[in-house]
Amino acid sequence: MAVKEELEQPLKEERAGWAFPIPECGRSDWSQYHGTLTQSREEIAIPGKECHPANGILGRLLKDNFPGMVKLPGDNHKEEPASTWRHYKAKVDGNGGSFAQRVKDEFWQYYKCEDGYDREAEYVMENACRKLVLDMHYEVRIQSVINYHFENNKVKLVKGAARAKTLTKEEYMQVPPRWVVNEGVCWEKMVDKWCTDEWKAKHEERQLQRACMIRIPHHQGSRNLKSYGNAVSKRLHQRSRSTWHMLCLIRLRPVS
Repeated sequence: MAVKEELEQPLKEERAGWAFPIPECGRSDWSQYHGTLTQSREEIAIPGKECHPANGILGRLLKDNFPGMVKLPGDNHKEEPASTWRHYKAKVDGNGGSFAQRVKDEFWQYYKCEDGYDREAEYVMENACRKLVLDMHYEVRIQSVINYHFENNKVKLVKGAARAKTLTKEEYMQVPPRWVVNEGVCWEKMVDKWCTDEWKAKHEERQLQRACMIRIPHHQGSRNLKSYGNAVSKRLHQRSRSTWHMLCLIRLRPVS
């Protein structure tokens, strides 16, 4: 059976987790992969305690292995910033493999898949990486605005305020993110896109649409729906709710 056909087959029963930390992997400085957490890898992996979400680790690995400028296959394409998961698959690293495969290989150095769920794990990882790369490029502009105003004006902007602001090209160029700092041409190309009239018009249109929303988009944060459902059930001392109920609940009230 072809890989595409196989991945389109019905998945097994929904599970809370698809990948689990390996208690000992020979690397003691686990903190480099989660930044804000201070626990050692062994502490994170103690059974019964929360561990860092797999998507958070994937997001960090996607930044650590950012391929920079990439030319997609085909005569109609030219070099451009790697803004999609497809770019990671197209760029070949020094070992002859793709940057996408490098991300996956590094991830499985620190996590292991539950027996019998290899196909589901691959399916979830592909979908997660596609979304995480898009999120990465969306968030980097907002973070650049926050960094610029803090470094130059000593003003701490919250994300909502920073989202509505823009910078000039010269200002953007002063605050490249760490994962693009060695890709000067790539960062400039990304900045050029944000400075076009077309992008600015679309940005203003999306702001107006967001302002028309009656409720906030959701309270889910970075948690997946299953994890959010478990948090709701625990707080309300109730059994797990249906998926449909969870989708409704995330738009109605927050759960800490």
